[in-house]
Amino acid sequence: MRKLLILLMTFLVVLAFSRSVVEIWVTWTGDEYRIIEDLVKKFNQSQEEYTAKVISVSNLAVKFTTALAAGNPPDLVHANDQYIAPIVAMGGFMSLDDMNVNLEQFQDFVVESVKYNGHIYAFPIKVSIFGIWWNKDVFKKAGLDPDKGPQSLEELVEYSKKLTKYDEEGNLVRWGFDPLVPQWNWPYVWVYHFGGKLIDPETGNITIDSPEAVKTFKWVLDYLKNFGMEKVEKFRGGYGPYWSASNPFVSGKLAIFYDGDWVTHVFRLYAPDAELGFAPLPSIDGKKRCYVEVDVFSIPVGAKNVEGAKKFLEFLSKPENLIKLSGGQLSPLKEEYTPSSFFKKRRYSRKIMEVLKESEMFFCPKFPLWHLYLEEMDNAVEEMQAGTMSVEEALKTIKRNLERRMRKGK
Repeated sequence: MRKLLILLMTFLVVLAFSRSVVEIWVTWTGDEYRIIEDLVKKFNQSQEEYTAKVISVSNLAVKFTTALAAGNPPDLVHANDQYIAPIVAMGGFMSLDDMNVNLEQFQDFVVESVKYNGHIYAFPIKVSIFGIWWNKDVFKKAGLDPDKGPQSLEELVEYSKKLTKYDEEGNLVRWGFDPLVPQWNWPYVWVYHFGGKLIDPETGNITIDSPEAVKTFKWVLDYLKNFGMEKVEKFRGGYGPYWSASNPFVSGKLAIFYDGDWVTHVFRLYAPDAELGFAPLPSIDGKKRCYVEVDVFSIPVGAKNVEGAKKFLEFLSKPENLIKLSGGQLSPLKEEYTPSSFFKKRRYSRKIMEVLKESEMFFCPKFPLWHLYLEEMDNAVEEMQAGTMSVEEALKTIKRNLERRMRKGK
């Protein structure tokens, strides 16, 4: 009997070491990390050829580019659609055109988000939809319909004024809406709601200085000046950390909040009894538009276990695994592939899906220098707010700096 046990243990050890390792890097921690960890265990138990190993990596973007340059990247890396064009442009992501995954089960806009130059470079796993959120109880107390958000830019300003409160000294106590928070480098989203684009899709030219973009930021500045720039800056100094009870929306400092659907998780943690409303950020032409971000897995060029990585993606593509991985966010799958229990467990998912059916979705442009574009725009918005540059001058500066960088890259 003892010999049999020894033989069995030896066999299991040999089996374990005969498997090739699939190394996966993610940014997730806490509950999100536990979900992917559970799926990795399930994958390892489902077959005998590969052993997946998931690692939570802080400052992932920097560590990944360093590993990529050294020729030692992981086999799979967690990113979002914003990173696809920049990393493909530097030769960092493999095409996944040949992966054995049923793309028909994904929502069309999700598949579009992972394409670049006609090829697929990422596997979609989570979807985040952006729009305006409001606390229904705050709307009720202000005499506003709690089930209906502002339908136009004019209404957005009107609602904001009704929801804003001051103390006896005239300082802001509650502001109806701050168009430039959270600070996720999203001022560019406003351009799309004014009918503009950041990149001409036909020519690839930078269009940040277009008439639509100029109109966008003049509107934003005029809105801020309505409430007093000094009062606004002082008030912003009291915003607490996003993932805390001091989040300006959770704490009631802001009545309307532009954000992704993950803000519902902050409320679940710190204000679970609050009831939220959701709608698209109004557009100047009245059309409904929603900005979308998609979390993805990609296989880096230089990965040691490409076949194992593709096998893991094939495993993840099963609807029950994708639904679990999506956690509290939206399903990347079409409704017919999404179990009805998904909507029962996620409080706002049905409402968001209804909004999506009526809206035009847009993503950040597939631009190789996208993160430099974000940095330039963030700097320009600071200059505009400080009054050190006019809107026209600031936007032309963005374009000039980017074009100079593009010429250097040729």
